[in-house]
Amino acid sequence: MTPTSKKFDQAYAGVLVRIAEEDLKTAKILVSNPGGRKENTLFIIQQALEKTVKGVLCKLGANIPLTHDLGALFSVLPTSLPRPPGEIELLGLSEYASIRRYEEGHYNPTQEEIQKAYDLSIQVLSWGKGIVASPP
Repeated sequence: MTPTSKKFDQAYAGVLVRIAEEDLKTAKILVSNPGGRKENTLFIIQQALEKTVKGVLCKLGANIPLTHDLGALFSVLPTSLPRPPGEIELLGLSEYASIRRYEEGHYNPTQEEIQKAYDLSIQVLSWGKGIVASPP
């Protein structure tokens, strides 16, 4: 049976956040050069958010849900922790890590929506880096 969560070494938190930061560099290029599949841009943004939140959970020593669902990941964050910026607005991006990667035409996100998701993801990355860099 496949596990539904896993506990990682806390040192892996920094790796996840660094990968998320690199994902957002890729997203920035895609946001600045619209023309390809918009779903791919949102997928990269979703992946960066997922890695950032998983990095925070890893730093906290939590069992990390093995899911792409941002809502499920956000729900594991302790209530004592400041919430990630734009948490509610970003929940819909989970679909870009699953079904919307394999569909087209059902929803056509605007460039403004993509830019907002990117801007919020930069804020979430900053939030996550602050937590991961803090002493234990």
